[in-house]
Amino acid sequence: MEEQDSLEMWISTDELKDTVFSLRIVSGFLEKAESDPFYWKWIIIIFHNALQTFMVAVLHDRCKVGSSKGKRNKKLLQKWKDLHDLTRRRKILSEKLEDVYMADFMEIYENLQSLRVDGVTLDKPFEPTEKQEESIRELVFWRNYFVHLLPATRLLNAWEYLRLMPPCVEFAEFLTQAPRLLVFGDTCKEARESVSALKSQIESLRQKYIEKYPQLGDIE
Repeated sequence: MEEQDSLEMWISTDELKDTVFSLRIVSGFLEKAESDPFYWKWIIIIFHNALQTFMVAVLHDRCKVGSSKGKRNKKLLQKWKDLHDLTRRRKILSEKLEDVYMADFMEIYENLQSLRVDGVTLDKPFEPTEKQEESIRELVFWRNYFVHLLPATRLLNAWEYLRLMPPCVEFAEFLTQAPRLLVFGDTCKEARESVSALKSQIESLRQKYIEKYPQLGDIE
């Protein structure tokens, strides 16, 4: 009876809670990836999700303006609110939800490089280094590759994925400094701690690879 009583029905989440949960999964999978590199597929997919929801949290105004795509007017925003109202959801779902979906990863990423995005004023735009830009684009490429995987036998190099992680984590560190995240309360602190822990974990794993395969140090 106690097990049945502990079953939960509802999922409670928001942009930053989704980010923190994803980062925790990435951390757990990194541990498993040491003995089973296949976990890298899921690390890439989930880390991509973590960064995307992180960017949405930074651009949010609680109505998804800065991270949506298509028309951004009061009627559209009201649809978003109604979609999350249990009393109105059925009616809304029966309508065509046009232009109310989150923009894709690269569109949101490019928005973060501007001081002002659709009514959302950023405290500081992101100015990526060449390495950060390259690594973020590689992350998006590999995420799409794994999500839309065609049937085949492949031999992939885990080092390629580990190599792109540090610059992407630097981007996550930038996002943790956004004052806009403070509205999320304690979750903001959790996000910063999760990113810091992930950075240390990745560096530790990177050193393990180099110790076992010294030649990797020459191709970073």
